[in-house]
Amino acid sequence: MSDNSIILNGIKWDIKFVPANNDVLDGDRGMCCYRTSTIYILDNLKPSEMIFTLFHELTHAALAETDYNEEIKEGLGNNYEKFISLLGSRIREICEQVESCVRVQ
Repeated sequence: MSDNSIILNGIKWDIKFVPANNDVLDGDRGMCCYRTSTIYILDNLKPSEMIFTLFHELTHAALAETDYNEEIKEGLGNNYEKFISLLGSRIREICEQVESCVRVQ
């Protein structure tokens, strides 16, 4: 699978798909590295897991580009990752529907 990138708040975020024997993920399915603006995704996930993980990590990246990420993280405590997963899933639902809602003339 090839690597990609997105632009978020004017910053290029690289998306890298890495093998299971990588030294980046440490057993996780994905990771958002704020310092390098890089999202890492395990490359051997099922397609549905890969999409879920990508949206989860993209949500981390989006929140990192706000002034509220740390405040949200502190406020939610142990529920932060669950919040990220739920918000990422809602964003995915929106993305899947946007094309059918907006007709480009």
